[in-house]
Amino acid sequence: MSSFRVWAAVDVLGGKAVRLRQGRPETAWVVSEDPVALAQRWEREGALGVHVVDLDAAFGVGHNREVVAALCRQVSLPVQVGGGVRSVRDFRELRQLGASRVVVGSLAVRDAEAIAQLACEDPEGLVVAADSRDGVVVAGGWAQASPWSPQAFAREVRRLGCRHLLVTAVARDGTAAGPDLGLLEEVLSAFGPGVLASGGVGGREDVKALAALVPRGLEGVVVGTALATGALSLAEVAQILEG
Repeated sequence: MSSFRVWAAVDVLGGKAVRLRQGRPETAWVVSEDPVALAQRWEREGALGVHVVDLDAAFGVGHNREVVAALCRQVSLPVQVGGGVRSVRDFRELRQLGASRVVVGSLAVRDAEAIAQLACEDPEGLVVAADSRDGVVVAGGWAQASPWSPQAFAREVRRLGCRHLLVTAVARDGTAAGPDLGLLEEVLSAFGPGVLASGGVGGREDVKALAALVPRGLEGVVVGTALATGALSLAEVAQILEG
C-alpha cells in the first residue's frame, strides 16, 4: 500500500516537542526537548513523512520558525507544516523554509480567494485543514467555530482547487480513542481522493480500519500520541499496510 503515507507528528511548543489532548495547551506533556532529534528518530524508524505543528503560532503567542527550518534541513523525509498559517505570506515563507506541504486552516475558513490562489500556484504544496468538533469546522487554534459542516467545507475547498484535505477529529486528538471513521467517510464522499486522517489513532486495529478507506481516497494518516507513548510502532504500521 505504497500510496498510503504515514506522517509522524512533531508538535512544537516553546521549542520542545509535545503532545496535547484535544488541542488544549494545559494538557501538554513533553515528548522530546529536541524536535529535530525526534523527527530524525521517526525517520529512522520508518515514517514516510513528518507532520509538524507550530503550536505557539496556532495559539497566537509566538512561533517556532527556527525549529521548523532546522527540521526541514535535517530530515530527508517530506515535511508537512501547519499551525498559525493565516496568510498567503505565511504559506510562502514556510515553503521557502523547506516545507514540502503547508497546512492552512483558519485562512481557508475565512478567505476563499486566498485558497483558490494558492491552489492554482502551488497545488501539491497546499493542504487545507478541516479541523472538526461537534459537527462543525473550527479555526483559530481550534477555539472558534465556523459556519461550515465538514462535508460542506470539503466540497467548497475541492471546488476551489484543493487536492489535499487534512481531517482532524478534535475531540479524539491525543486521546488514542480511535479515529472518527464516520467523519472520514462523510468527508471522503464530499471531497474524493486526497484526504488525510488525524486524531485518535491508538493501535493496530485503528490503522487497519483506516487502511480499509484507502480505496475510497484516503491518502494518509497523522500519528502522534500512539507513537510517543509506544502504544504503536512505525514497524507495526508498515507490517499492517504491507499485509
